[in-house]
Amino acid sequence: MKVDIEVVKEADKYLQKYMKALQAVVELHNPVEGVWVYECGHCNIWDDASEYPCATIKAIEKVLND
Repeated sequence: MKVDIEVVKEADKYLQKYMKALQAVVELHNPVEGVWVYECGHCNIWDDASEYPCATIKAIEKVLND
């Protein structure tokens, strides 16, 4: 089987971009210590009852664990 190195390079370029985007989202939704529980540092700005892991982190974990 012949592998087209240009296709592999292009795929790697997109993979690196997607990984950076995913990392940026995860870094936004970092856990911060709340009064009683850890809270999402990003979602807590919009919703006072946002425990960590928030819905965004749970969705990412679900996809990665499937």
